[in-house]
Amino acid sequence: MANGRYVQRAAAARRQAEDVEGSMVEVEAQDLQDLRGQVAAVRRTQAVAEFQLDGTLVTANDNFLRTFGYSLDEVQGRSHRMFAPAAEADEAFWAQLRAGTGQSGEFHRLGKDGRDLWVMGTYQPMADARGQASRVIAYLSDISAVRRDAAELQRRLATTEAELTLRCESMNPTSIVSASDKKG
Repeated sequence: MANGRYVQRAAAARRQAEDVEGSMVEVEAQDLQDLRGQVAAVRRTQAVAEFQLDGTLVTANDNFLRTFGYSLDEVQGRSHRMFAPAAEADEAFWAQLRAGTGQSGEFHRLGKDGRDLWVMGTYQPMADARGQASRVIAYLSDISAVRRDAAELQRRLATTEAELTLRCESMNPTSIVSASDKKG
């Protein structure tokens, strides 16, 4: 009889384990589907490129290619330096990425034919199964128009300040008479 209870308990435990395992597979499948949806949303809205640790471009999405004005054939296998002004092609940038430290902020970049671009985003190392940086992924947004608008506003402000300074300097302070001076 004890042996029969053992077999029943073992069978119940096996069914319970199968139910848990089945639930885990369902959750994992849903999590995987959610992650796929998130990645698809990012790729629709961001310029995304993948690089080797030495800065060689592996692949890029259409947003990246459109932003920089290239086709994939023109950039695949080429160095990231083609996108960075000479003064900003910084080896320290890639050394930090190889060490596992991401880089985020606004970056001055070059499009096709040397066109100035400003992007905001992040370059992040991706780890392999051992936890070591194995490649770099960049998520970028083109902010060139915002930077141009800000520069134009700065230029207008500087012009207005200069005009006001000239007007103030051209005024003769002794010719300004207050209302109380006229009465007195």
